[in-house]
Amino acid sequence: MTYTKGEVFRMNPVTITNYEIDGYKQSKISYTMIKQKVESNTLAIILPGIGYNVQRPLLHFTTNLFIQSKYDVLHINYNYLSSEVYKGLSDEEKVECIEQEVKKVIDTVLIEKQYKEYVLVTKSIGTIPISNELLTRNEFIDAKAIWLTPLLHNTLLFERMKQCHHPSLYVIGDQDPCYMKDRFNELAIKNNINCVLIDGADHSLEDPEVLASIDNLKVVFEELQTFLASK
Repeated sequence: MTYTKGEVFRMNPVTITNYEIDGYKQSKISYTMIKQKVESNTLAIILPGIGYNVQRPLLHFTTNLFIQSKYDVLHINYNYLSSEVYKGLSDEEKVECIEQEVKKVIDTVLIEKQYKEYVLVTKSIGTIPISNELLTRNEFIDAKAIWLTPLLHNTLLFERMKQCHHPSLYVIGDQDPCYMKDRFNELAIKNNINCVLIDGADHSLEDPEVLASIDNLKVVFEELQTFLASK
C-alpha cells in the first residue's frame, strides 16, 4: 500500500511520486518518494513489515514526523503477502530477495541525489535488509537507525545489530514473540543503542486495551523525537 499524489500533509507541502522497478527474479518492487517543496538535504528511509504497511499508525505518524522536520522520505513498498514469487522461495532466498530489492531501490534513489544526512527506520522484517545496508553502504557510515520490533530471534540480524556502530533506537514490546530477553540485554549494554522495552506491547507495539495502545505510541514518539534531536 502506498501514499498517493492526492494526499495533503497539512502545513507541510510535499510532492509524492510512486515508482515501480524490476525486482528479484520476475517480481516488481515499488517505492514512494515524498519530497519537500523546498529542497532538503536529509532523507528518512522507511521499511515496513510484511503485514504492517506505511499507512499503519506507527509508520504513518513516523512519516509525518519526518515531513514536519523537513526530511524527504522514501517508502520501500514491498508486497510479499501477495507475491507468488516470494511465496515460492526458501527462507535463505527470501532474505536474498528482500536484501536485493531494498538495495536496488536505494541505489536508484541515491543515483538521482545524494543527501547529507540519513535516518533509516525499519519495522519487523525490514530490519534484516537495513542491517545489511548499514554495514555495507558507504553513504550510511554516519546514518542513524531506528529499529522497530526487530526480528531478534533471527541470528543473522542479531549478529549484524551487534556489529553496527551507528546511533540507534531499538523499540520492542515484552509480549512480542520476537522479543528475547538475553539478546535484548546484550544489545542494551552497547553505547550506541538506546533500547526501549514496552510492557504489554505485541509485535505491532499495541496492547489489548485501546488507550494503552495509544499510550504506547506516545512513548515511541517521545523516544523518537529525543533520539532525532541528539547528536
